[in-house]
Amino acid sequence: HAVMIVEPNRLCVLADDCVGEVWASGPSIAHGYWRNPEASATTFVQFEGQTWLRTGDLGFLHDGELFITGRLKDLLIVRGQNLYPQDIEKTIEREVEVVRKGRVAAFAVNVKGEEGIGIAAEISRSVQKILPPDALINAIRQAVAEACQQAPSVVVLLNPGALPKTSSGKLQRSACRNRL
Repeated sequence: HAVMIVEPNRLCVLADDCVGEVWASGPSIAHGYWRNPEASATTFVQFEGQTWLRTGDLGFLHDGELFITGRLKDLLIVRGQNLYPQDIEKTIEREVEVVRKGRVAAFAVNVKGEEGIGIAAEISRSVQKILPPDALINAIRQAVAEACQQAPSVVVLLNPGALPKTSSGKLQRSACRNRL
């Protein structure tokens, strides 16, 4: 099997240590989806005589090893700067102690035609009784602004268990964006 890192918009191969979309090719890679030519055309591409699967994962190659950095659909691009949602989420968890650990989602939002940062955070009921929502929102906005030089456009406080997750417990950032 072969793996290469590709700039996802210009579709050009990137050098080692550059982050881009992970493409894979080989004998176990399909040539398309069954009876779905539209999805096949965007996911399975021909390049240099081979069929390549656009994985949707972001990563880079270093000394022949592949390192995954995230998902293309989760990447936030704010004022030309790539922001990884995991980094924003960890910053909030570290800086705002009352936010439930593992219960924060950062996602892209579109406000007046510009991409911004959206945050959904679960807050325990005991904290909700003690701290006013405005204080929590301001603390989250301040933590993100200091880390990213951009305050979130939207902060949503949720009750425990309200953050959308997959059946295996992974955050569903796109579901947060869609529900907003």
